[in-house]
Amino acid sequence: MDIQAFKEQYEKDEPILHAWGKFVTEEIQKQLASKLTGSITIGTFLKIPPSPRTKTIDSLVAKAFYRGKSYRDPYRQITDKVGTRFVVLLLKDIRLIQSIVEGSDKWTFSKDRDFEEERRKNPLSFDYQSVLTFGSSKHTPCRKAASGKGFRTKGKNGVCLLLLGRFGQCRYA
Repeated sequence: MDIQAFKEQYEKDEPILHAWGKFVTEEIQKQLASKLTGSITIGTFLKIPPSPRTKTIDSLVAKAFYRGKSYRDPYRQITDKVGTRFVVLLLKDIRLIQSIVEGSDKWTFSKDRDFEEERRKNPLSFDYQSVLTFGSSKHTPCRKAASGKGFRTKGKNGVCLLLLGRFGQCRYA
């Protein structure tokens, strides 16, 4: 796929990606609200209101074609086209959101980066702390909507990326 075809495909898919991001964001918040107790609300638990955003076309093209990545099929291999950042205060809060993503019956996931493991290997390094999780829809309508639209990773459709980061930031895409 050349750059022009890549751009055209992304422009066509961007509304679908944004809709998927909105669905996952709302689902995580719904599950999170059911797990919070006492006076803790979504508004106090999450330090910034989450909202999905898609990657800009310039950023996506740069990643696909100009950053020295060795993608054979960049449109299908780049999995962070849409994301939401969930900002929380404590490590246990990150784990709660991670457990919601990993326990959902709406998508599957695979863990691709784990900041706790990285911290054990290099305890003196202060770096972006993240858990990277990719997933795909478990439901046929979502699979059909995503099929062939650049949602593929590891042979599955409907990508969801969870990135739990420094000072408790969490993002999925």
